[in-house]
Amino acid sequence: MSDPNNILIICRDLKSARRLSEFDHQPKGSYVLASDDPRVHEAAKGYSWIDEVCWVEQMESFYNVADDVIHITEIINEWLKILADDKHGFPEELLFFIRHAEGGMTTQRIQDMLLLIRSYHYILETHEITSVIVMKQSGMSWEDDILIETCRGRHIDAQIAGGYFSGGLIENVRPILMVYARAAYYAVNVFRINLRNRFKSKKNKIADKEIVFQLCSSAYKHVENIVPLMKALEHKGYDPVALCWHSSEKYTRTSGAKQVRAEGLQAEELENWCLCSDIWRSISGVFWTWKDAKRKKGDFLSHSMLNYQSVSLGALLWPTIHLFIVAELGQSYRLREALRRYFKSHVPLAIKLWGGTALRQGYLAWKSLETKGDKKPAVFEYWIGVAMESPYRIVDSSVDLFFVAGEHHKKFLTRILNTSGERIKLTGQARYEHVADVRTKYSKMQSRAYLGIPTTFSMYILFDSNMILRGFMAPREQLVVLRALLEFVTRNSSVALLVKPHPGHSSGILEDLISSCGCSENVFLHDKNMLPYHAINAADMLITKVSTLGVEAMLFDCPVICCVLDGEQHFNIYEGAVSHIEMIKDLEKLLLRLITDNDFRQEWCNMHMQMRKTFLAEYFCETEEQPSLCQARILERYLEKRID
Repeated sequence: MSDPNNILIICRDLKSARRLSEFDHQPKGSYVLASDDPRVHEAAKGYSWIDEVCWVEQMESFYNVADDVIHITEIINEWLKILADDKHGFPEELLFFIRHAEGGMTTQRIQDMLLLIRSYHYILETHEITSVIVMKQSGMSWEDDILIETCRGRHIDAQIAGGYFSGGLIENVRPILMVYARAAYYAVNVFRINLRNRFKSKKNKIADKEIVFQLCSSAYKHVENIVPLMKALEHKGYDPVALCWHSSEKYTRTSGAKQVRAEGLQAEELENWCLCSDIWRSISGVFWTWKDAKRKKGDFLSHSMLNYQSVSLGALLWPTIHLFIVAELGQSYRLREALRRYFKSHVPLAIKLWGGTALRQGYLAWKSLETKGDKKPAVFEYWIGVAMESPYRIVDSSVDLFFVAGEHHKKFLTRILNTSGERIKLTGQARYEHVADVRTKYSKMQSRAYLGIPTTFSMYILFDSNMILRGFMAPREQLVVLRALLEFVTRNSSVALLVKPHPGHSSGILEDLISSCGCSENVFLHDKNMLPYHAINAADMLITKVSTLGVEAMLFDCPVICCVLDGEQHFNIYEGAVSHIEMIKDLEKLLLRLITDNDFRQEWCNMHMQMRKTFLAEYFCETEEQPSLCQARILERYLEKRID
């Protein structure tokens, strides 16, 4: 009896799936088609020779690989230190990957790679694959390289199919061009803002009572987080200023600095504090460091510790090293120089760092602060969102004051900081001060009318699709939930589905699925940059995974359903205040019962109302004043004691 010939075909998008019609399949072979695009799953039904269709990536959380990610990050950081050169390149303090994986192309990239390797191992083992054919797709060469290395470690033949020589050349050159284009964009953006403001505006005056809010994003929610406290501090006679860096119009139509100024507050663009010599020095430093890295490339590629589950990681990680040096390192140098120059003439009383010292921007600001007497400015932080255990978390000793919404956060921070709680102050959450205003001004009917949604549906479901990010939300997880909801509202035309993408969402499959579902009259896709409050107010329930929208929905008395299809219990962050779903069939059963059984729906809503009250009572503390005023008062007292 001959050995089985189980052939895996990786087909990542609909375009590459069209080449299946030209595929010369073997009659004796057993074919498994894998794709994370549900449209490919549908297209595969037209090919009788495909025996099975499955997903490429598993729904797996970052908790399963975090220890290995930290270990590999430490190895990389040790190697990066040998590139330090204060004279021609960059100092050692800039040569590191952060211990934080929530986007980006450094530590997140390591996490992505390990999760992909685990997914590939799973699919190869489950289907007893003997050979692999990868249908080439533009922009997925890194994922394909990881697959090929994984197959090599298992002695499985893997081939790339499709694409002409010129197309392959473009595919190989494009990532390199993108790296340099990104580096050029960052440098030009600094120069552009610097040049524009030399002719357009004057520097903010140096104030005796300055309090800095570091802002490195133009997203509305990040501006929204700092404005209430800035206004409260200004009312007390302080001079709050948003210290902006790279807060251009990436996700919004208005830069972060412009948004802050529109509120009548001060905003300073750090790009103004970069000199032309900084830009030139950062560029020359990049070339020198990259030249040195290439000389030492062999040591990196052959590093004995850079491996995972029999897969050699050196060559797979080298593009990430390249991107870090060329695109990220020069930007970090310019930011450091701008911060140093700013803090030489500005000595704030206090500062809100960007992500504490866990993120690169916050760390560089902390290292750049000038001392006043024998003390640095006070560092304060406020907690946004629900407390969640993170294996990447570093105890941040730089923070003098933590403002927390209530006992929920205080207990969590007290435990992870191993402190008596003197630094932790209960103040409520200033971010949600305006929620009450929205609820007062708009009824559910008015919010629906505001959004242009008919008021005649029997039930309104809001789907927070989250952002695709390996370890947090797999493509499969997002699309399985969306497809189930689309099928549900297609069968039940009296139900409206509102879809609110994350501000960082990249358009693609989600939009195609919605446009092709055939139920345009009861499915409504909202602008990803729109604040979510009208959508929450208009909804009868919110479906999400892990998001601060869960808390915001509770404040609108909107029941929350959390779909955590990867089964990760660490993501069950709302305790008993939500309906926790781990199987998609359970979501479908629940929704069907909610629209067919009025008594159950009323009982379910009442139960959620009680759970929300219990949760919010611990999440938010009772204060006699608005949270921002409470925070301003506590910070003022702390600063007065510090001066004394």
